Amino acid sequence: METMVWITENPLNVISFGIATYEFCKRMPNYRVIVLALGHEGVPLRPTQNFEILPLKSSEQLDYYMRKLSPEVTIVFHSYYFIKSIENISLCGKKLVYVPVEGDPLPMEVVPTLQTYDQIITP
Repeated sequence: METMVWITENPLNVISFGIATYEFCKRMPNYRVIVLALGHEGVPLRPTQNFEILPLKSSEQLDYYMRKLSPEVTIVFHSYYFIKSIENISLCGKKLVYVPVEGDPLPMEVVPTLQTYDQIITP
């Protein structure tokens, strides 16, 4: 089973990032899905057999997870401000960025960062 790391807000929070993440991740039976959750405090959680939630509090911790988990796919689901803040972290596997467009124009300074990903997904 391939490992997919999904980096976003806590999927147990009732916000758009959390709800979308939870619904997506519980429907991926062919992957071991590990959510590195900003705002998750406490112990790792396992909502389903192949879906795990781990706390993410720092860029050093993100770097550690990437080295330890070595996922085949990494998806970053967040605002372009957050994506810009982790541009110096070496993400593993196929790298996808999922950037919701919420009405603000895309700042041109984030375009080079977005172009480092293998695929850009924008609803």
